[in-house]
Amino acid sequence: MIAIRVLFISTLIAGGWRHCAYFRGVKLAFYVLIAVLLSCLQYSVLASWPFAPDLPLALAAWAMVDGDDDGVLLRAWVVGLSCDFFDPGSGLGYGLGNGAGSIWNACFHTLTYSALGVGALVLRTFVFRSRSIGWAGWAFAASVVIQLIDARLGGVGLHWLVLFGSATLTALAAMAIGWLLGGLPEPYRPIGHGGA
Repeated sequence: MIAIRVLFISTLIAGGWRHCAYFRGVKLAFYVLIAVLLSCLQYSVLASWPFAPDLPLALAAWAMVDGDDDGVLLRAWVVGLSCDFFDPGSGLGYGLGNGAGSIWNACFHTLTYSALGVGALVLRTFVFRSRSIGWAGWAFAASVVIQLIDARLGGVGLHWLVLFGSATLTALAAMAIGWLLGGLPEPYRPIGHGGA
């Protein structure tokens, strides 16, 4: 038994943790926890702010651009699902009972973030993956697109100042999240490092 522990610890020290399924599961669980916490913050405290960054989108943008190739769609889907669960305008989770009957309303964030994940897979070779300008650019573009789609489907007007102000704050939040989480040692990073 002691020999197994010594072998496991020496493998971790030697860098074998990169291929250990246990640590990949822990990284995903850590990422899910961060996505849920940011979604709670987004749809509680920041919901009344006119110029609020979209924190879950900032996390997803960083994870889509800077993360490794494995799991881009899964990371986008996880953040979208957590947003749909906590968004009162959605028909899932916390928003149950508000009369939102269409599947589009219930899964708006899940579908749009998954589409952003597909777009990120296509554009990954053109984006500076390990640099904050790539995270910020993807977060800005995604924020503008999601806000325009949401405003169009909701039938509400959207002032350009609110649109670009919120997108700029989302881009800055993506840079901050990338620097905070990306600066962690590799075993503690919520995503694998795939940047150039």
